[in-house]
Order: sequence, then C-alpha cells, then structure tokens
Amino acid sequence: MQVDPSVVVNWTLPSVSDGSFVIGQYYKILVVGTTNWAAIGVTGTPAVGTLFTATGSGGSGTGSAGAVSAYPAGQFLKSSINSLTYYNTVAGEAPNDPSVDTTRFIQQTAYEVPSPYSATGTTSLSGTVTPFTAPNYWNCDIFQLQFKQINDVVYIVHPNFPVWKLTRYANNNWVMQQVQFLTPAMLDENATDLTISASSVSSVLAPVELQVRANDFWASHTVYVPGNSVYATPTGSSFPYIYVCLVANTSTVSFDADLAAGWWRVQQRRFTSTCR
Repeated sequence: MQVDPSVVVNWTLPSVSDGSFVIGQYYKILVVGTTNWAAIGVTGTPAVGTLFTATGSGGSGTGSAGAVSAYPAGQFLKSSINSLTYYNTVAGEAPNDPSVDTTRFIQQTAYEVPSPYSATGTTSLSGTVTPFTAPNYWNCDIFQLQFKQINDVVYIVHPNFPVWKLTRYANNNWVMQQVQFLTPAMLDENATDLTISASSVSSVLAPVELQVRANDFWASHTVYVPGNSVYATPTGSSFPYIYVCLVANTSTVSFDADLAAGWWRVQQRRFTSTCR
C-alpha cells in the first residue's frame, strides 16, 4: 500500500536567524555562531542540536536555529533526508527527521492502496488494479488466517506469523502495519528501564540494601514510551518519586499536567530490600 500523497506533509525544520526568534516557539540550534543564546532561553553551553524555548527575539549574532513543529499522532510525514514516508506514533514536537527518530516514527514501505470499490485486488493512485497476492504466506497458510474487524481496523492473525492490522483512514488512505503489543499484560518481565543496585558488595556490621533507581529525571519536550522511568517531584512534595510511563507522549513543560493526563504512574519514592 502507498499512502495517499494528499495526507502526507513534509517534515521541516525552517532556519531562523538571530533577531527573528518568536517568543514561546521551540527551537533547535543549527549554527552556534556569535549569538548570545543565554539571552534567549538556552541554559548551559549552546551546541548544534540544543533544544530550547525562545524567551526573546535575539540580537544581531550569526547563529541560527530551526523552528520545531508539532504533529498529531497518526500524521504521515516525508523525510527531508531520504524522501520516504513515515507514520507518527506520538503527538507533539518533532525536532529530528523521521528517518532518524525511530522512537516515534514508523517507515511506510508498501506500494498500493486497497480500494473498497475493487473486490478483486488493490487499486493504485493512478487507478491500475492489481490482483491480491499474499507474499508473506504460502498457499497452505491462507486457510489458517483469522480476521477480526473492530470499526475501521481489521486484525489479521496466523498461528505462525506476527499479528498485523489493516486500518482505514479514508477510501484512499489505508495503513497495514505489524501490531505492537504494549499493554501491560503483554509486556515482558522487567519491562521498564528501572535498575537495581546494591549499597555495597558485602557488609559485616550493616545490612546490604538493594535500591530501585529510575533511568533519569523527567524533562520537558522529551519523548517517553511505556516502560520508561523517571524521577519527578510533583507540586506539594519535598522529595522526588519514581514514576513509570503508561502512555507514549511528548512531555509538556509541566510534570503535574502530564501526571494529571494519566501518562505516568507513581512507582515509589524509594524501594529498599535488606539482605544480611
């Protein structure tokens, strides 16, 4: 299948020169130059690739930055590097080309668009009908295929092959992709990036503690997927807690807002097991 070109947008990172930044816009530094980046919202040492939200328009330096755009989940985007089409799985700002950011983008690799007006095959964008084929199955496998339709989504199941789903977005916009089971019941054991470390190798006078640790501290404008863990201090708390991501998301500027949206579940402030 090939996605209808009318629903594909070009991923872009338009360059903006120093002095033309828009306050509140999210940017990615392209050229450091002589720009005073600290004056317009950059913390730390500026470098190519640094992301920041502009707090001023800038001055007359020689630096430049790309204006980062936000895209909804389900949006098809064309890469600026290889011109291939990618499917966006996480809503939010996308500072990196789809061909580079494999965390949120899935490459679309098929070539024809199934049409509800042709029962004998697939119809290309030019109107050419090609008979249906099953390149991934042998003839003997066809009879073991099972289909389950839920509204505009058809799940295709076979005991010896991965599960696929065919999703209809419009008459000429269909997407076939392998199903990724990310619900908690389907995840592998140790499905988060939490780690366990010992307080010491051995001890005679004091117990050895096993402590659960998160991967990193929560950060704004960051893509998180189920299983990621972070430290975060919600409003009203004096201590950081460990949280585990439940829903794929691009973080906003407020952890409290993301927590209220149901994207995170508190794990605990600290987990300790004593060994003697």
